[in-house]
Amino acid sequence: MFNEDGVRRHARIREAIPVRWRALDSDHAQEGMIRNLSISGMLLEGRVHAPLAKNGFLDIESLDMEGASFIPRRAKIMWKKSAQSDKGYFSCGLEFVALDPAVGSSLEARVEARVTSMSEGVDFNVLEKYLGNAENRT
Repeated sequence: MFNEDGVRRHARIREAIPVRWRALDSDHAQEGMIRNLSISGMLLEGRVHAPLAKNGFLDIESLDMEGASFIPRRAKIMWKKSAQSDKGYFSCGLEFVALDPAVGSSLEARVEARVTSMSEGVDFNVLEKYLGNAENRT
């Protein structure tokens, strides 16, 4: 997820994609939400009813039809953080494993399109802020 300089290897995009996930050592499926996504992994949030092991594996299924084309099916838990409450909420960083080439291509296209879209919006807003509307300049 990070290179040797401590910088993220891949751009992340915000998402809100509902998913169903299951630890490989469990038959119990649970639901959660993908909060951000990159070509190498995702941030998953949810409530957990059974402990998740770091370095464990999850099977993931998108509950959103659009997401089904670009959400990889298997991921490794790289880190996990529980909320400071008794409600059982957690977030965890997942790294994709055994990425299907077609899903990988769809994922890469989605991330690239969103990053391009965000960078174009940021450039316009920065120019507007510092240069103002061109029609009002003399």
